[in-house]
Amino acid sequence: MIRRSSSIILKVAIRLKRGGRPGKVLISEFSLDPQAPRINAGMIKALVRAHKWDQQIRAGSSITAIAKQESVHCTYVGQILPLAYRAPDITEAILDGRQPEDLRVENLFKSLSINRTEQRKQLGFA
Repeated sequence: MIRRSSSIILKVAIRLKRGGRPGKVLISEFSLDPQAPRINAGMIKALVRAHKWDQQIRAGSSITAIAKQESVHCTYVGQILPLAYRAPDITEAILDGRQPEDLRVENLFKSLSINRTEQRKQLGFA
């Protein structure tokens, strides 16, 4: 913070990110500390849903029943479910906000190797 006469100039480090609609810019949290957690609510929501739905499938529910219950399309449930099978340390890192900076929700949906070491490489954790 710099004081000049009666004015105060405050310098803040921010990262600008385009919003979903044209003409809107969202300001997201940013820290100069590279170790600071970067919580991604979209990724967390997807992971939580995946684990919840996986438990329901194991308990005998169907994708169709889950989709109807959640008011989403069956295809969406099918896209989310594989996230329950990501390496546990990947899931934990995302929940803690320690995922690679360039990791996006869309990357989690890509067809990944069953081998967890390969998953880490493919998602940028290795």
